[in-house]
Amino acid sequence: TFGTFDNIYYRNSDAADPYGTPFSASGVYTDIVNDQFSEEIQLAGSALDGRLKYTVGLFYADDESENHILDVLIDLPPSIPATNSEFEYTTTSETRAIYGQGTYDLSDMTSIEGLAVTLGARYAEEDVGLEIGPRSTFYPAVVANLQSGNPFNEDLDQEETYKNVSWTARIEDQLNADTLLYLGVRRAYRNGGYN
Repeated sequence: TFGTFDNIYYRNSDAADPYGTPFSASGVYTDIVNDQFSEEIQLAGSALDGRLKYTVGLFYADDESENHILDVLIDLPPSIPATNSEFEYTTTSETRAIYGQGTYDLSDMTSIEGLAVTLGARYAEEDVGLEIGPRSTFYPAVVANLQSGNPFNEDLDQEETYKNVSWTARIEDQLNADTLLYLGVRRAYRNGGYN
């Protein structure tokens, strides 16, 4: 059997989630708009007279989150005027990955019924970014440092690219219909981001 070709996941969403407080003395008002898209294409099948079962695939995801936070620190008119702080930023993430995994039946080779070995790997690249909006007054000291050429804050906007390989290896023995004995080792990564 060559295999089956599946498009197994698709999502595109756009949502806003505002919330706040009814008290005027202080409060945080947040407006968030998320735009997400992901797609995964997978091929699964068997080879070598059914002894090898495999899965290979491609994965892509794109995420953008626009955030506007208004923090009303004090608002007690007329004696105390409102003191507001705003933070406007956008975070982005784009992920591309390719993966494959195969399980080979060792029963004929070893005369141990149900013995098999599994190997798999996934290579991924992820671009993450943070862009500070023009309405931000959340970090006035940092902005002043930037304008004065302070080397400790070279740029508010940031971006980073992560590249990694995750893998798994396992040997297993299907002792009976209800019992699977296995020994495995794996390594995976969780990339960083901005918030």
